[in-house]
Amino acid sequence: MLKAVIDKLEDADEADRKHYKPLDGGGFYADVDGLGEGTKHPSVGELVRAKRREADEATKQATAAAKFKAELNEAQEALHKRLQGKVDKSDHEALQASYEKKLADAAAESQTREGSLSASLREVLVDREARALATGIALDTNAADLLAESVQRRLTVEITTDGKAVTRVLGADGKPSAASLDDLKKEIVATPKYHALLSGSKASGSGATPGGSGSGAPSGSKQKNMALMSPAELVATIDAKHAAG
Repeated sequence: MLKAVIDKLEDADEADRKHYKPLDGGGFYADVDGLGEGTKHPSVGELVRAKRREADEATKQATAAAKFKAELNEAQEALHKRLQGKVDKSDHEALQASYEKKLADAAAESQTREGSLSASLREVLVDREARALATGIALDTNAADLLAESVQRRLTVEITTDGKAVTRVLGADGKPSAASLDDLKKEIVATPKYHALLSGSKASGSGATPGGSGSGAPSGSKQKNMALMSPAELVATIDAKHAAG
């Protein structure tokens, strides 16, 4: 079955790759029956437009921050040139103090803008992506909350050479990697310590049969009980399972 949007063509079966077309913000979308983006299924079109809007907004904010830094550098250079000129000795200290205050105020404003920009970029490119990935494979809302925290630690915001802000997947060592979000999802699904948080259809390698009492993914009744647990209870359940294994 064709996915609506993929990060790279290798994520699709070779026979299906001809159905995908590139997105402006990166990745590819499924062009069903050769129709244009505007005539695809509404949900697909909306997903494409949403990703494009998020990428455009992140790029605008990154450009604004770069422009402000350039203006700050220009002010510093102007101060240096002004102080090198002929300045009355009695006014020299007052003039220097005035410019230093102006630069300090500008630097403080720049830091505030950068902090706001970083928070906005992280909310769009890390927090939302982590939540979407976790919700798609988690057992329930509580499990999604816990899983999203682990996913967030594996994501970061990266500014490309052309000034665009993108989501970068980090390796287990915390360093940038070439892995996609789909690769990270597959890694999580294949990791035993996360199985207690995954829906029955997502947890792999458990060796348990439906309704059985063997080790691995919880049975239907256990899944129902876990759905009622608080995050703290879920953590305790996972720790107990690891200790028993």
